[in-house]
Amino acid sequence: MSNIELNIITVRIKKFNRKASGFYVVVVAVLLLEIILVAQLYYTRRMMEDELERHAESELTMKAILVKSMLNVTQNILSDHQGDLRRHIHQPDTMFRVVRSLVDANPYLNGGWVAFAPGFYPQKGRLFEPYAMRVGDEIKVVQLANAEHDYTKNKFYEETALKKDFYWTQPYLDSDGTGAKVITCNLPFYDLRDSLQGIMGVDLSLGWLADTLNVRHLYPSSFLMLFTEDGEVISSPPSKHDKYGDADEVAALFSDSTVTRVSSNSGRSEVMEFKSIATGDQAYVYYAVMRGEPRWRIAVVCYDDEVYSKLYKLGYNLLFLNLLAVAIMAFILIRFMRNLRRLSQARLEQELVNNELSVAQKIQNAILPKALSGLENADVAGSITPAKQVGGDLYDFFVRNEKLFFCIGDVSGKGIPSALIMSVTESLFRQAAERESNPAHIMADLNRAICRNNQTNMFVTMLIGVLDLPTGHLRYCNAGHDLPLLLTDTVTTLSADANLPLGVFESTKYEMQETHVAPGTAIFLYTDGLTEAINVVRCQLGLDRVKSAIAASSHKTMEEMLRYMLNAVHEFVGEAEQSDDLTMLAIRYIGGNEASLLFKEDITLPNDVKHVPQLTEFVESVAQKSGCDTATAMQVKLAVEEAVVNCMNYAYPAGHVGNVDVSAGADGKHLVFVITDSGVAFDPTEASRADTSLSAIDRPIGGLGILLVRELMDSVNYERTDGKNVLTLKKILKQ
Repeated sequence: MSNIELNIITVRIKKFNRKASGFYVVVVAVLLLEIILVAQLYYTRRMMEDELERHAESELTMKAILVKSMLNVTQNILSDHQGDLRRHIHQPDTMFRVVRSLVDANPYLNGGWVAFAPGFYPQKGRLFEPYAMRVGDEIKVVQLANAEHDYTKNKFYEETALKKDFYWTQPYLDSDGTGAKVITCNLPFYDLRDSLQGIMGVDLSLGWLADTLNVRHLYPSSFLMLFTEDGEVISSPPSKHDKYGDADEVAALFSDSTVTRVSSNSGRSEVMEFKSIATGDQAYVYYAVMRGEPRWRIAVVCYDDEVYSKLYKLGYNLLFLNLLAVAIMAFILIRFMRNLRRLSQARLEQELVNNELSVAQKIQNAILPKALSGLENADVAGSITPAKQVGGDLYDFFVRNEKLFFCIGDVSGKGIPSALIMSVTESLFRQAAERESNPAHIMADLNRAICRNNQTNMFVTMLIGVLDLPTGHLRYCNAGHDLPLLLTDTVTTLSADANLPLGVFESTKYEMQETHVAPGTAIFLYTDGLTEAINVVRCQLGLDRVKSAIAASSHKTMEEMLRYMLNAVHEFVGEAEQSDDLTMLAIRYIGGNEASLLFKEDITLPNDVKHVPQLTEFVESVAQKSGCDTATAMQVKLAVEEAVVNCMNYAYPAGHVGNVDVSAGADGKHLVFVITDSGVAFDPTEASRADTSLSAIDRPIGGLGILLVRELMDSVNYERTDGKNVLTLKKILKQ
C-alpha cells in the first residue's frame, strides 16, 4: 500500500472520529438536557405543592376573616338592637316591631326573635316569644311560643343563660320557623339586678353562608366547607360548586378519626388526602380552626388534576421539544417568581395591617407636646385617652416670643382615619403658629388646608388661643368646639363665638376674641368625650359634674388636676366601655414677674429723635443699676435706641405729636424694657427678616433695625393692648 493510500485512510479515520465525537457530545448534551428537564419537572412539582399550600392557606385565612366578620356583624346587630329593646321593654306589643326591624335591616338573616323569661309579661301568658321570619320578599311576624313550643326547655336557652354572653348553636332545621337549615346567635339581656329578662337571637341562613364562601376559588372545581368543632357540617357547597359530588366524602373524613392528618409546612393548617368518588383523582383537603368563638373549622378542597394539569402538559412537551421546554420552563419560573413576590408583598401588607394600630398609636404619642421646662409664669398639662387604640382628638402648646400658643381639637369619627387627620391638623397648627400670632388667621389657614381635597368630608372642631405671658392678655378663636372653663374663685364658662368647624367651607370667616386672664386663673379645655362619658345606665357625666370636679381640684397643679379629672371620670363610668376620645388641656396663668423686680424706672419721650440723648442716659442709668457688664450694656443701649427711634419715626402719622413710654427694671436675672406707644398697630416680631446676603443696592429698605433688635436681645415680645403697641425686650444678665 502506497503512502498516498495510507494518508487517505488516515484522513477518513480522523473525520469519522470527529463525527463520532460530535455525535457523542450531542447525545451526552441531549441526555444531560433531559436529566435537567426531568429534574426541573420534579422540583417544579415540589414547588407547586408548596405554592398550593400557600394559596390554600391564604384562601382559608381570607374566608375565615370573611366568616368571622359576618359573625361579628351578626353579634353587633344583636348588641345594637338590644338598645331598642330596652327602650321599649315595658311595651310588649312593641317587641314585634323590634324583631321586624332586626330582620328587615339585614337581608342574610332568616329570622329574629326575643324569648322573654317565663312570666315576664303576665298579660301575655307564661311564655312570650315575638318572632319575625323572612318569607320570600316579605317579613312575617308571629308570637311563636305555645304549649308545644316551650323555648325554656331548648338547649340554646339554658346554654345562653349559663354563658351570659353570645352563644352560637349547632346547625339545625328551623321547623318552627322558616323551615330552612340555620345556625342561631343568642345574646341574653338582664335588668339592673343582673336577673335574666330574656334572650335575643337571630337565625343565619346556611344557604346564604355557603354561597358566600364559595365565590372565587383557587381552581374551578375547588369548594369550601364549614364544620363545627365536633365535625358537624355547618355549610356545604351548592351543587354548582360541588362538581364531582365529593362534599359528603369530605364530611365523612372529618368524622373518621382513623384518617391520616398531616400538618402543613407552615404549621397553619392540616392536610388530608382522598380519592374523588366520581373521577378517582387524588384530592387534598386543607383545613384550619378559626380563632376565637365559635371554634369552627374551615376547609378547602383542591383536586390533583387541576393543581398539576399545566405541569403534566408541560412534561409531555418537554420530552420532544427540549428547546421549547426550556423556554416554557423559563416562562413558568418567571411567573412563579412573580407570583412569589406578589405573595410576599401580600403577606407584608397583611402584617402592616395587623400592626398599623400600634404603629399609629406610637406616632400619635410621639407628636403630642412634651412638658414645657423652665416656664415660670404658666403651668401647662394635657392628656389624651383614646376610645380605640388611636384617636381623633388633638392638643398642642408651645411658647414663642413670650406667648403661649395652645389649641385643642376633635376630628369627626374615630380610629385611624381620624388619627391621620389629627396628625395633619396638629402639624398645620405648628406651621401656621410659627409665623402668625393672630388665632383667627391661624384658624383660617388651617381651614383652607383641610378643605383642600377633603374627599372624606371629615371636619374638625377646634379652639386656638394665644396667651401673652407678661401681660395675661388672651386672644382666642373658636371653630365649633366646646367652650373652655375658667377657674378662679368660681368656675365659669369662657364666652366664645360659635364659628363653623374646620373643613366645612373654605370661605368661612373666623373671628378673634380677646380677654384678660388674671394671675392664678386656670383655663380648662376639653373635648366632648369628657362631658359625654357614659356609665352603665347610659347616663352622661355632664358639664355640672365636670365643673364640680374642677372646683374640687383648684388647689392642685395642672398635671394633678388632669389626673384627678380622669379618676373622677373612671369612678363615674365604672365598667362601661369608653365611647369617645377624651382629651383635656389645663393652663394656669401664674402672671408676669413685675412684682419680683429689684427696681423699676420710667421715662416718657415725644416722638422726636432729638430726645434720643435723654433715652441714652436713661438706658445707661438702668444698666448701671442692674449691674450688667459693659458689653451687655452696649448691646441693650443699641437695641432699645433702635426700637424707640423706630416708634418715633413710624408709629404716628407725619406731623402728629405723640409719646413713647419706656419702662425698665431688673429682677437679678433679666434686664427688662417695655416700650409703649399709641400709634398704628405694628408687630415687629412678625416682620420678615432682612436678607443680609444681598448687596445694599439690591436689598429692600427696612428690616435691618428689627434684625438688630432681635439679634441683640434674648427675648422680643409684642402685644397690642387697649389700642397701644407694647414691645417687651429682655436681656439675660451674666452672673
